Amino acid sequence: MEAELRRIGLTEYETQVYMALLQNGSMTSRALSKASSVPQSKIYEVLYRLADKKFVSVLEVKPKQFKAVEPKIAVRHFLNSKKQQLEELEETLPGRLESLAKGKYREQDTSEKITVYRGEKNTHPLVIHKFVAARKYVKDMFTFEYLPQAMMREVAKCIQRGVKIYMLATMKGKDNFKLMRSMKRAGAEVRYYPVQEIRLAICDGTESYQMIVNPKNPMDRLSIVIQSQELTRALENYFDHLWRKAERI
Repeated sequence: MEAELRRIGLTEYETQVYMALLQNGSMTSRALSKASSVPQSKIYEVLYRLADKKFVSVLEVKPKQFKAVEPKIAVRHFLNSKKQQLEELEETLPGRLESLAKGKYREQDTSEKITVYRGEKNTHPLVIHKFVAARKYVKDMFTFEYLPQAMMREVAKCIQRGVKIYMLATMKGKDNFKLMRSMKRAGAEVRYYPVQEIRLAICDGTESYQMIVNPKNPMDRLSIVIQSQELTRALENYFDHLWRKAERI
């Protein structure tokens, strides 16, 4: 349990103090210092940080005592607060960082870019990025074997802000069909056309993505991000050609 508390963002001392309060009930700072093995010189600092995070309540009695907030309430409040902070950063931080990148000392960009990413850890964020970046539409072609929850959330956000989502499934089985129907219910347009081992996406007609997966090792994958309007246009023409022939779901 201590590892889980550390994982969500409590420090070592905060974890020790909260666990001691849960096990012993309300305590004075002196007794709590002994029970938690947190130095007396640090105990007040730790307690008031926990109070700010809503893990501890302060009992205004003499001598002052501290009590653990019920875990179900404390953890939920803390995680919801962190989630809200992260969502705010998601909205504001990229723009602020971009403004730095556009400073006068920035190197002159080339007009066309092709970037290659290798490995599942490096390629997974790209699956989400196209939905975060889209302002008009996303055209996505893949097997529909698996849809990450993060991707489904971003698709829903896209649809809410008026972005059109076109999804072309290249495989159709019982499990694939369930995912297709879930995306259709979310508001995406979904069709099926069998194309072997091709994963392709186009974002707003200006950027495209290709993913190549090793059939012997699904974790071994290569993603190519194409910031070339000419090449993106050619790939979009290919997608549109298949889309016209595809079966409606």
